[in-house]
Amino acid sequence: MAFVVEDGTGLATATAYVSVATADAYHADRGNDDWDEADTDDQEQAIVRATDYLDQTFSWQGKRSTDTQALDWPRDAVFLLDGTEIDPDSIPTRLESACSEIALAALCLDIDPNYQGGGSTSQTKSAGGMSITQTLDRQRPVFHRAVKLIRELIAAQRLMRN
Repeated sequence: MAFVVEDGTGLATATAYVSVATADAYHADRGNDDWDEADTDDQEQAIVRATDYLDQTFSWQGKRSTDTQALDWPRDAVFLLDGTEIDPDSIPTRLESACSEIALAALCLDIDPNYQGGGSTSQTKSAGGMSITQTLDRQRPVFHRAVKLIRELIAAQRLMRN
């Protein structure tokens, strides 16, 4: 897998909104030790899954900056509630933070945005010589902290894609 972080230019090969270094700093500031325990490959994969989740779940304000970009961001004509326009040549910090939040969950959860719910699943996780098996009723994941971070970027008429 190629891990390519979007730099605000609308890369045709981008797979992620946030770098591992930026996610590391975000989680270090919040004392999220689970992030540090994962190796870099797992972190990159989690960030890609988080980016996919964001792009497949939300309808964004504005329009994509280029026709050839791989991801939904960067975007033109995105405004915050106070009227401030988001720089169309950047990835908003709040989007990077939301991606980091969801990536943490993606280390241990299936965050497939296409899953509509129903049934159950068992997951076994091992760490530090311990193994825990958990059976969960499957529901589409919703990340409230991440949604709060990006709510001003989401198109007003539809918060989530069906």
